[in-house]
Amino acid sequence: FGFCEKQAKDKHEPIGQFGSGFKSGSMRIGKDVLVFTRSGKSASVGFLSQTYLNNTNAKSILVPMLCYSLPGHIF
Repeated sequence: FGFCEKQAKDKHEPIGQFGSGFKSGSMRIGKDVLVFTRSGKSASVGFLSQTYLNNTNAKSILVPMLCYSLPGHIF
């Protein structure tokens, strides 16, 4: 979702340092997303469903993430 150099401003401490963040960035793609990422020999899969959160009246957001090491070079 991009990259930026986030810095603290007044009393606001940024949580992430990359782009617009998984939650807000993925919600720009669609209401329900499955995001695959890969960097070197590691990969991650994250799922976020705005439909589920709305249907369950969720008060907080938990994002299921699966992170794993790749056995070798894929490409």
